[in-house]
Amino acid sequence: MAAKEKLVLIHVHTPFKLTLDDNSVKEFGKGRYTVPETIASHWFAQAHSELGEGSVNEATDQQELIDSLQSQIVDKDTLITDLKAALTQLQEQNDSLQSQLTAAQAGGNGAGDAKESKSSNSK
Repeated sequence: MAAKEKLVLIHVHTPFKLTLDDNSVKEFGKGRYTVPETIASHWFAQAHSELGEGSVNEATDQQELIDSLQSQIVDKDTLITDLKAALTQLQEQNDSLQSQLTAAQAGGNGAGDAKESKSSNSK
């Protein structure tokens, strides 16, 4: 393929293997594939797939896909950063509550004693 060949979208409904002129084998499972027009127009490929809507402009369509994926990566990175910050904050709150609980348990006996002495005073 010296010159850039036109790419088209196919929807494979029945998995198949296609042996090309150079004896290489391309395997297609169910799903969507962007393939050279020569593969899409092969009689065996046509028997196992349907052409998708329109043709694929490789440079434009691929760049749009790349831009979309990069945007998703940035969004995921931002989410991960936010989640890490929230986790750190929750860990700090947990440590603080653990300290308060430990202090309350240590002072709890004293508080219990104070309640008992109050009740004995009220008798």
